Amino acid sequence: MAQFPETESEIAALAALVADGLEHAAADFPTPPVPPAELQAKLDRYAQARAATVGAETAFREQHAMKDEALDDLVGSTRAVLKYAEFAVRDRPEKLSQLGWAQRRSGTALEAPGQVRNMRRGRNPQGLRWPQQTAPCTHSFTPISDEPNGP
Repeated sequence: MAQFPETESEIAALAALVADGLEHAAADFPTPPVPPAELQAKLDRYAQARAATVGAETAFREQHAMKDEALDDLVGSTRAVLKYAEFAVRDRPEKLSQLGWAQRRSGTALEAPGQVRNMRRGRNPQGLRWPQQTAPCTHSFTPISDEPNGP
């Protein structure tokens, strides 16, 4: 027994074959649960809905691209206005609140780095000890020579 398809295109192709087969072999299949004309009408309705969906998806992508472009333009313009405002009222930064903005935060000093842990004196020149490998290295390296091959 054949397996029912899972993709939309395969299902539509099978439905078309079934509808056509029911029309041509009416003697062999006299009373199907869904008449061939009704099955064909459902297939046509699916094809129209699929075409409308493709059109809607295309329109959606175009609209989304327009929205992204408009947002990028808005962001650029808003940032330009805020930079202008920061410069214009640099001696009175509290006036930025009229634009829904605030003055820049003052810089904070970086903290000194913490103590390094897991460092031990060892035999390597840097004085670091690396963890032991659990498995042997399986890489093989071929030296590169500048000399041409041959005698």
